[in-house]
Amino acid sequence: MLHLPCIVIILVCMSDVALGVKCPDVSPCTCMVWPVENATSLYIQCDEKLQLNEIPSNLTKQLADNKDPIFALYFSSNNISKLSDNSFAGLTFIGNEETNPLIKFTSNPVVEINPLAFANIKVADGYGLSLGLSSCGLTSFPAEAIMPMKTQLAELDLSFNEITQINSEKINETLSLQILNLNGNEIQIIENGTFKYFSKLQHLKLSNNRISEIERDAFTPDGSTEMNLTELYLGSNNLGKIYAGTFRYCSNLERLDVSSNKLVYEAGFIGESFQGLNLKSIDFHDNVLQRFPSEALQDMEKLDNIIVYNSQIRTLHNNLFHLWKATTQRMRIDLHNSTIEDIEEDALSSSNTSLRLNYLGLHKNKLRSFTFLTDPCSKVILNPAKWDAEAQNEPFTKVALGDDVHCECTLNNVIRSSMYYVSGTCKDDVAAYNDKTMYIFGDIWRNTESKFRLYHGFQKNLERNLGCFNGTNIECTDYAECSKAIPDSYKGAYKCNGASFVPISLSVLITCIITVVRNIHM
Repeated sequence: MLHLPCIVIILVCMSDVALGVKCPDVSPCTCMVWPVENATSLYIQCDEKLQLNEIPSNLTKQLADNKDPIFALYFSSNNISKLSDNSFAGLTFIGNEETNPLIKFTSNPVVEINPLAFANIKVADGYGLSLGLSSCGLTSFPAEAIMPMKTQLAELDLSFNEITQINSEKINETLSLQILNLNGNEIQIIENGTFKYFSKLQHLKLSNNRISEIERDAFTPDGSTEMNLTELYLGSNNLGKIYAGTFRYCSNLERLDVSSNKLVYEAGFIGESFQGLNLKSIDFHDNVLQRFPSEALQDMEKLDNIIVYNSQIRTLHNNLFHLWKATTQRMRIDLHNSTIEDIEEDALSSSNTSLRLNYLGLHKNKLRSFTFLTDPCSKVILNPAKWDAEAQNEPFTKVALGDDVHCECTLNNVIRSSMYYVSGTCKDDVAAYNDKTMYIFGDIWRNTESKFRLYHGFQKNLERNLGCFNGTNIECTDYAECSKAIPDSYKGAYKCNGASFVPISLSVLITCIITVVRNIHM
């Protein structure tokens, strides 16, 4: 009868025979068998402890003679300064369902990459190779070195080097490259024809460079094809404008980041700057925009996320969204930490009945009037809070006002009527108020005990001094019960697109006006 250790040894031996994959001698590096889908491959680690000055002379030969596919070759954090011709000739790479095979040289002082360094590499069908050369001190784009892999290279990481120019003139055939990371380099200009043979590129990262100009034909592909680009990151550069038609061949682009640049509305954000784009998300934060770029965005039907915080916008003018074609029900607009002093009463009005605003970030601004939140039926872009049980999970507009909000009767009544979910901290300028801070909420919400709690309460000193409404704090277990618990004076037959909400009481409004008038004359 066989003992358990013998059984284990027999099973391991049978497994090796069945799979036929064994690690060769790759000393001083280490090797392990790596499972990939139904096959197996090799995972080679030449870690930083070795402090290699070059690729071990026996490594490539041993792996080539072994003929087993490789999943990863790691050389990160060594002292390798040169990649010679045919450094990996004869090697076969294979990935898995989620990850491409890779060769990684991150944090090596690579000063020379020979044109044929990556020649004669094989990649299994259905996969592309990832090549990592970040933080290597490279001063030029390795165009010649990637050409031998033109049909095999899927991802190239050149981030945090010292590359000043994407010299792609030595690339004369379309590359299979899908992801290119050039973040953190010294690039200043994206010249015409730069991405001529990069039409299959999907993600392009150019953030944290010194880019001051993108020439008009930088993204013009070879022939009449469209770029496959879906994500483009240009944040933290020196862009002051974007030429009209720059993105005319980028109709597949969904996410564009131009944050932390020097863009101003007049110079860069006329509608032609985004000709041909149908974005889902755009990030403008930390620019010098003095107007909301409505005209540039109005034709984008898929747009659902707009980030414009840290801007110099002072006013949101009427009819900003009047001609918009977006059809999302959950649009988010973040305008916090800007200089907004006024939002005109019809700024959020729209003739587009398919567009709904889900979040409006206005905290850390200088607003003193909130009339733009009143009468939601005329502002189709807004979603008033719904009281009926069927609508409890539907989106409604969340308005974030933040701290130090100057509270006045319009805002008080908006909150009291529960038109939207309004959150923030009010501070009033009237010295007679003993407590100048209050928290405001304007919607039913579910707590951890699965109860619904309706907050209509302002602090009593405000009720006493301003008299806008009598605060209530109703706790109930479902929407129907909440609806019954609300006094009749708080209810009404006001309907907006089929959704009912609590309207502003005329008597409360009159009381509010009288109280304010009295305070003014006191």
